[in-house]
Amino acid sequence: MSGKEVTQPAVEAARIAAETAYHNTLIAAVVTVSAALIALAGTVVMIINSNKISKQTSSISKELGQKNLQSLDKRRLIDTVSTQRIEWINNIRHHFSNFNQKAFLLLQWKINNKIQQQKDTPSANSKLEKENLFNELVEASSQIELFLNPTEKMSLKLLKTQSEVMKLNLDDRYSLDEYVTYMHYSVFFQQVILKAEWKRLKQETEFGRLLYESEINKIFEETAKKIDKEKYTNMNLFL
Repeated sequence: MSGKEVTQPAVEAARIAAETAYHNTLIAAVVTVSAALIALAGTVVMIINSNKISKQTSSISKELGQKNLQSLDKRRLIDTVSTQRIEWINNIRHHFSNFNQKAFLLLQWKINNKIQQQKDTPSANSKLEKENLFNELVEASSQIELFLNPTEKMSLKLLKTQSEVMKLNLDDRYSLDEYVTYMHYSVFFQQVILKAEWKRLKQETEFGRLLYESEINKIFEETAKKIDKEKYTNMNLFL
């Protein structure tokens, strides 16, 4: 066997081995590049998603911030209205009390004056006393009218009864029973307004908003019925 015959198989084997190594290296390189591309793609996708999430988070935070500001604004409004309504309730209660006092003193004056007439001992200051009391009654009624809402049914009914009380005091011959009846209804409407306003204040504080007109009317109706069902049934007589 010659040296040439021995060398050719070795060369062929070396070639095959070299080609195999090359293919293996190429495959390894392809795999490495593919893995790198996949990793890069994953990184890009992650960055894109991260940016989207960041934008969404920023949008949500902004929206929540705006809602919180709106909520705080509403809370401030309700707190302000509540403070003013409490002050209003206390003021109107004072004017109610003043009106009732003057109306009662005028009733007392009528009774005393009737007794004096029967004894034929009229007082010289009697008429002047009545005029002063009546003027104070009118002033108290005017204060109440300024504080009430003229569009609310219960306020109109109260003003109607007050007006009747004042009219009766213009004539000394009025019926005591009629006078007392108007006074009873006047006090009834006063109580309804005060209690209903407290309930309205409580609900507005709980709800965090001003009540609708229908809700306010419901409060007044329920309060009137609860205080005196008979007067509630007959209150439509005072229009």
